[in-house]
Amino acid sequence: MNGIMSFVLLGGSQQSNLRLTVNVKKGMMTHQIFERFVNAIYYLAAEEGLKTPDSCAVCGQLGCDSFAFYNGTYTPVHSRCINEYNQEKVHKARLNDIGGNYALGILGALVGGIIGAIPSVISIVAIDTIAAILCALIPLCSYYGYKLFGGKMNGAAFASALIVSLLMIPALDYMIFVYYSLTELNYFIKPTEFFELFKDREIASELIKSMLQNLLFIALGFSVVFTNIRRGNAHIYN
Repeated sequence: MNGIMSFVLLGGSQQSNLRLTVNVKKGMMTHQIFERFVNAIYYLAAEEGLKTPDSCAVCGQLGCDSFAFYNGTYTPVHSRCINEYNQEKVHKARLNDIGGNYALGILGALVGGIIGAIPSVISIVAIDTIAAILCALIPLCSYYGYKLFGGKMNGAAFASALIVSLLMIPALDYMIFVYYSLTELNYFIKPTEFFELFKDREIASELIKSMLQNLLFIALGFSVVFTNIRRGNAHIYN
């Protein structure tokens, strides 16, 4: 086991609920040690008047008999509920493996990437700045666009989202140029005309700076988004 582990502890009121996060290095914790570790955390929490949630994170009923990683947190569950949840995910993955389509997935990733880029363009045009959190929407929308259009959910999903995110780096500046050319000059600048601008050293320097900034923000967003997606799988510890 390795990565970030998050535990929810309940206090006497909603305001006193706590989320404990622990960073575990690879190879440090076996399933047996993990079980002792969880028990120790909740024992110490009980000493401070905190307790674990009473209801199953999957079905909401009482009588939990296991812990599982569900929705980003290690939480009490019913073995039956989490097993059914995992079996459903496996079933969907098998159906996707049979009927998934790479071409449709790539198209969806492209559409999603363009949609994800629109808030960044609006931010730049409206307040003359770009927010890193908005750039995170580009890989996120690209990934879910690939998924929504029925692409095969394997390494191609991540690769498509990555490639589209990289394509959006110059596309962001192009969309901004299109906006200003239409609103101020009533003229639609073609992609070929946009790339002609790189022949001007001063303009090229500004465009490269802008693209490097976009690259930094998109890379940050890509890292955050896909770290959370990888942690979205449920694992049961009886």
